[in-house]
Amino acid sequence: MISKYTTNARKPGKDARHHIAVLRNLLLEEIDDFTATLSGPGAPVTPGEIHRDLKRRIENAIDYTLNPTE
Repeated sequence: MISKYTTNARKPGKDARHHIAVLRNLLLEEIDDFTATLSGPGAPVTPGEIHRDLKRRIENAIDYTLNPTE
């Protein structure tokens, strides 16, 4: 079966695949941690608060992956 997303692009290199795997794991962990805190005291209540907090966590995970020493 041919995917509609098939391209002629090169496969990412070993380093890129490693960084993608790290980012994937961090994002999944952040989402799990975030959803676990939703029922606790001080948790975000409105959709806007939930969106802002989850977005902040995702941005932090991406920043950490791109700049691990900063």
